[in-house]
Order: sequence, then C-alpha cells, then structure tokens
Amino acid sequence: MWAFFICCGLVPGAESFRASAADQPQWGQAWSRNMLSEEKGLPGSFDPKTVKDIKWTALLGTETHSTPIVAGGRIYIGINNGAPRDPKHEGDCRVLMCFDEKTGNLLWQFVVPKREEDPYFDWPKTGMFSPVTVEGDRVYLTDNRGEVVCLDARGMANGNDGPFRDEGAHSSILIRGDQLYVNTATGVDNTHKRVRAPNAPSLVVIDKRTGNLVARDDEHIAPDIFHCTWSSPSLGEVNGRPLIFFAGGNGILYAFEAMKNPRVAPQNGLRRHDAEGAKPPHGAAEG
Repeated sequence: MWAFFICCGLVPGAESFRASAADQPQWGQAWSRNMLSEEKGLPGSFDPKTVKDIKWTALLGTETHSTPIVAGGRIYIGINNGAPRDPKHEGDCRVLMCFDEKTGNLLWQFVVPKREEDPYFDWPKTGMFSPVTVEGDRVYLTDNRGEVVCLDARGMANGNDGPFRDEGAHSSILIRGDQLYVNTATGVDNTHKRVRAPNAPSLVVIDKRTGNLVARDDEHIAPDIFHCTWSSPSLGEVNGRPLIFFAGGNGILYAFEAMKNPRVAPQNGLRRHDAEGAKPPHGAAEG
C-alpha cells in the first residue's frame, strides 16, 4: 500500500526553520513548465519509520504514477482504487484524490471507471497517470477515458457546477490565457505496430471556459509515431515570440506559435477548429 508523506520543512543544522513553500499548480513552474525550482531550505531527509520531519501521512492506493500538485491549500494526486474510500466506488477504477494541505484530510475524490473494451486501452490496476493543472477554483485533468475534465477545486462542497469534458488522454495540461494545450496521447493499438487513427491530432487547443475545441496541430504526426505520445506541452519566449514546445511521438520537437486570437490560427502548424462543427461539452462528473 502506498502512502503520501508531507515533510515538516526542517533543514539539517536548523532547529526550527520552516520552508516557505509556494503553490505548484502544475507539473513544473506555472505557466512555462520550467523544472528549475526557486524553493530554498527544503528538508534534507525524512524517515517514514520514525516519522521524523513528517507532518502527516495519507494512505493512497496500490499503484500511483502521478505527480502531486499543490494549489490553494489543497494537494491533488492520482492513484488507483486499491484501497477504496467510498463503498459506492469499489473495483478497478482510476482516482484523483484531493487532500487538505495542512491536515492531510481527504476533501474529495474523483472516481473514473476503467474502459472495458480492451485492457490495452486502460491497463488493469493502474492509477490516474496525469497530474492536474489548477487555476483559481478550476482543476483541469486528462483522465483515463480520453477526456479533458474541468473540476471544481472545492468538489461538491459548493454544489455541482457541471464540469466540462473534451478530448485528451495522458498529459499535464498547459494553460495560456483562455486556452488549454493538451497532448492527445495518440499512438499504436494493442498490436504495438499499427496506428489505427493516422489522421488524429497529437496536440489540441481547448477553450478553458467552455471546453470547446479551438485548434489542432496540422503536422500529420500520427502515421510516424513510434509507440505513443507522452509529452506535455511547455511554453517559452524566443525573440519576443511566445512558443508552445511539444515533443511528438515521432521523435521530433515542434515549436508552435501560441494562439493570440482563437478565431485566427497561427501560421506554423496549428489549424483552427471550425466552431460550427464543434461538439458541445457533455457529461457530468460525480463529486
């Protein structure tokens, strides 16, 4: 059984120093994804057996591949359902858990059933892979059913606001302005040799307010994918131009011009989606 540990922030040689940890609302710095941390005074070690320098622990499932995300006094982490917390949700599922940062108390969980048509689409007993991206009171997640989900950071405590869903899979979502940049995780099928959807995009842009599809890449990456598309898009500025960097499943690193006006597509590989043909947000999630 996996457990999640929170350190007290003690540093060797300092008697009562507490690290001033800032929010980390996405994997890597917000909103670029720079992996260089500016934190100082982090704990040099901790001991799970003696609970030395550990503030609290929380039991998770039996498998977790997700990165903890800290934002707004809450900690989000994806796990499997190896240790069910709710008798209404038992069996093999993927779960996103939300803990109180100070106490470790479970605030809410988001449970997603496994796909059943083929185990290769949703491998048994695995947990929620993608780390969330948090902006304000909205939590964006790519789940195991190929959907981008927008959740309320307070769960059902303030009622059901009706989260939206759109296409996506394994990715840490990048936010820029009103757009979400999402890796679709397209790749080979269960033969590990054939790409069943050669026309599928690898990178899509979604309106964060509505869930509508805004744009997709026009690089035709899918036919040349080696296995799958695992990259999470990142943002950088080159000569004053904001660029979206994305590592394709074909082994090529792409730099797309960031979108300025959702009605006008950039000129270097992102194709605007026809809003008239877009499907409205669908479904609702249990809190």
